[in-house]
Amino acid sequence: MTCPSSCTGSCPEIVPVTINQYTLDFLGSLAGGAAASAYETVGDGVTQAFTLPSTPALILQVAIGGIPQGNTKWSLATATLTFTDIPELGESIMVRYIPVPVT
Repeated sequence: MTCPSSCTGSCPEIVPVTINQYTLDFLGSLAGGAAASAYETVGDGVTQAFTLPSTPALILQVAIGGIPQGNTKWSLATATLTFTDIPELGESIMVRYIPVPVT
């Protein structure tokens, strides 16, 4: 691994990346030990909107059938993720996100 020019002293094994106010390592863990959340379900060919277990502060990835979906393929309102096109019957749906911190 090449140490970034911003490192001083010894370089860590994992270089954190900051997105908005969140610091992530390559596994998607928050600095301080909290982990990214994952929501998985299967399309029924009818449902277009899915309620996540908690409100995301940051969406890391949305995939249908293992294929990443760009942010033009879905929208988010509070904890409800709505797809532009209804996922087909049997298609796996996976959302990885950083939840809003509980204060």
